[in-house]
Amino acid sequence: MLLYDLPLANDYYCALLQVDTSENPNGLLALHLNTSTLRAKVAFPAHTMGAVCIATVDVSHARVTSALPSKSSLPQTTIQAHKGTLTGLALSPSGRLLATASESGTLIRVFEVATCNRLHTLRQGYSSSTIRALSFSKTESRICAIVDTTLFVFNLGDVTGQHVKTENKSEADGGLLRNFAERYLVEESSVFYTAKSRLPGDAVAAFGAVGGSTLALRPMSHLPVIAETM
Repeated sequence: MLLYDLPLANDYYCALLQVDTSENPNGLLALHLNTSTLRAKVAFPAHTMGAVCIATVDVSHARVTSALPSKSSLPQTTIQAHKGTLTGLALSPSGRLLATASESGTLIRVFEVATCNRLHTLRQGYSSSTIRALSFSKTESRICAIVDTTLFVFNLGDVTGQHVKTENKSEADGGLLRNFAERYLVEESSVFYTAKSRLPGDAVAAFGAVGGSTLALRPMSHLPVIAETM
């Protein structure tokens, strides 16, 4: 993977980063630039399946030296986010949080970049789907995602009681319930979505800069779909 600094006043393209990744047919990449320090966080699929590598690039240094940083000097962090192939990545507006999704299509996980700790597990359901177009709100209190052709919105730290717990499974519940719990719930507690809306086809999604609305824009269409999530 090659990452370039696009020219501002001339035609000179400055290469910022060159790294080897695992197979990445969807071109997954998440980027956050601190405009004060000109240091960029870049998240991309690591060599290990389901893992995310986060590299920090000094953009100002690259502009001056015009040289790619060596692999040994490049600060990198790896988070084992999922077991399967990644299908979605997003960094929050501050660069503090990372959201991930995988081919299993049931969970979205949110990590703190600095510590690699998992902070939230968000569940859209139990059936396998394609999760993509992850996006944080400006305040980093919400996440939206496109799951197949449905827009989902999640509140981070939701305490409305829609949590899926794994503890205190009763032996009296019977074999069927235990099998269900072992298959779907043993890994971690998770929170269901706050709101959802069906979309009329493929789309990408993002939060508006003001207010609590979520914008889902259909490709090849000038008519966006707006779902109010106040």
